[in-house]
This record gives sequence, C-alpha cells and structure tokens, in this order.
Amino acid sequence: MDYLKPFTDEQRDLIIKLPYRVGLWVSLCDQAGGQEAEQAERQMLESLLTGFAEDCCKSEIVESVLQGTLERKEKWHEWQAGLDQVCQECDRAIGVMSLHISAREIFFFKSSLMDIALNVALAYREMDPEGSFFYRVSLFFRYYMDRTLAVVRHRPVRTFDEYLSISREEREALDKLSIVLNINLGMDAAA
Repeated sequence: MDYLKPFTDEQRDLIIKLPYRVGLWVSLCDQAGGQEAEQAERQMLESLLTGFAEDCCKSEIVESVLQGTLERKEKWHEWQAGLDQVCQECDRAIGVMSLHISAREIFFFKSSLMDIALNVALAYREMDPEGSFFYRVSLFFRYYMDRTLAVVRHRPVRTFDEYLSISREEREALDKLSIVLNINLGMDAAA
C-alpha cells in the first residue's frame, strides 16, 4: 500500500525530504570537526537512512517515507538549501500527517527523525574536552539524568564517552528538534 498517496505532491516531498534534511542539519550545525567530521556524519546519515528503510520493525509509513528519501538521492544536493527551516518543516509535516495518518504512525515517524539526528550527532566527536567548567559539569549532570531515564525505561544506556561525542551546537540542535517533535531527547532514544 502507498502510505503517502493521500498527500499532495508538495506535502509528499516535504515529508520525504525530512529524514535527510534533519540529519544534515544536525551534521552541519557544528563545523568544529572540519571535513573529516562532515564526511563521517554524512556516511552515518546515508547508512541510517538505508538501515531504517530496510528495518521491518519500524512502522510502514516510516519505511515508505525512507524508501522515498533513498529513491530521490539525486535530489539530496537540492535538499541542502535552507537548512535553517528544518524545525518549521518538521512542524508543518507533522500537521499535514495528522490529517491522514494515525497518531501512532506519526509517533514512529517523529521517533525516527530523532533517532537519525541523534545518531548523526554521535558519528564524530567534535566536543572540546577543554570547554568551560560549567559546561562540563552541566553535561555530566545531564548525562546522569538521561542515564537514569534509560534505566527506568528499561532501555540500553550509552556510555559517557558516546555522550561526549555530541558537541554543544549539536546538542542545541537536538534540543530544538526534540521540542518541535515533542519527543524526549534522552540519550537512550537511539539505543
């Protein structure tokens, strides 16, 4: 069944490009790692899109969207423009999807976007270990809060070293995305 059939061409394009744009947006929000970081994160993004599209445990709408994203790989260079609009596009897409898709399917879509963004951020360690004392303490505190949530939810827990792979800029982007998608960012989300 074509789960994207109820949408207009414009709506379908908006929904299909979001998984790529979300991952790219998080990748490019921090330039600290240079070309090496960008390359590692883009490779991770493509691997995630491919893996999630083939994952039969995901929802059928997510599978359909991700297959569309991969089938339009020749458009990825066009989709790089206007990345500062990604959060607004997510909000618009969720609104459009709510007219035709169940809340459960929308949740899976939003979770997949968050998983993609988080895993792209984890792909390369750009964080400066010599950052301010306050930032390091707040990061340590936040890690233990997220770790506690993971334990309570019976989910795998990421190591502190993995947690350090997310730079301040990436974390800010993830926080914004988490708010727009109304999904808890907790580091256990992608595990």
